[in-house]
Amino acid sequence: MSGVMNAALGLIGGTLSWAATVEIAVLEQSLSTFMIVFGVGLMTGGLAT
Repeated sequence: MSGVMNAALGLIGGTLSWAATVEIAVLEQSLSTFMIVFGVGLMTGGLAT
């Protein structure tokens, strides 16, 4: 019984850590994209004025 519990906990833990890794990667990707867009907009605005 304890072996089944350990397997279930390991599976849940692995899934959660994998989901967290994917979540962080997606957040970093969107953040870097936002920074690029923001930087380009800032430069364009600076040149325009």
